[in-house]
Amino acid sequence: MNIHIKLTILCLTLVLFTAGVLSFFADREVERTLKDKIIANTSLQARRINTDIGRFMLSRLNEIQMAANNPYLKAPDINREKLITRLQELKSLNSLYNSFSLFSNDRIRIADSERLSLGKQHSNTIYWKQLTPDKDIAMDISKSESTGQSMIHFAARVKDDRNNDTRILVGRVPVNELFKIIGEYSLSVEDSTGGADVHLVDSEGTVLYSSIDPSAILNATFQNYALIANLNNPGVDFLETEDMFYFVTSESGYLTFSGDNWKLV
Repeated sequence: MNIHIKLTILCLTLVLFTAGVLSFFADREVERTLKDKIIANTSLQARRINTDIGRFMLSRLNEIQMAANNPYLKAPDINREKLITRLQELKSLNSLYNSFSLFSNDRIRIADSERLSLGKQHSNTIYWKQLTPDKDIAMDISKSESTGQSMIHFAARVKDDRNNDTRILVGRVPVNELFKIIGEYSLSVEDSTGGADVHLVDSEGTVLYSSIDPSAILNATFQNYALIANLNNPGVDFLETEDMFYFVTSESGYLTFSGDNWKLV
């Protein structure tokens, strides 16, 4: 073979090899840059969502505590129809709420803005157990006994003029309101293949919110909870598996709201 042809082939081979190597390392650098961008962006958004959820919960707890100071709810001799009217007026002031109920200290439903389950005793669910002698407000996410829907329950003690506990006021906000908070954020990165799946789970792994499967709310355990259960560091924990990035933010509360041991995944 002519020496010139051999040199030409050798040069072409070297050029192709060099181009291939450079292309490989360029692709790796692009991949690393995109990964870093995804991690930074999603971590920031996760922290903001966590803060916004805490702010939302604290605002509702403050609202229910203020509403519990309504003189009509304290009046010992006010009749049921007037109480129902007051609860309906309370609901009309804030469209976030699905309903309001007034209970006796024995969990008997005295009045309800929707006139549901009047005179019936409520089960001793989580927010009732949280209302200890030292705690006047409480909240949880559970299925409403009167509507069967997934609700965020906010409860506050009603006290008389002598600061004695007389009744309990409960307000219910649909879990769907969490969709609105999280929906304000775009959990995706330019040039990536899509956005993020978002879940809120309790300390047992029960799904409290899911952006991809609303039917799982309060009905299922987060399928990969064992993988992230022990991630409890301040800020955002990052975990990478073969096909997934996990960003886990343990609820740290907001101002005076101490949180409820949830994880945003």
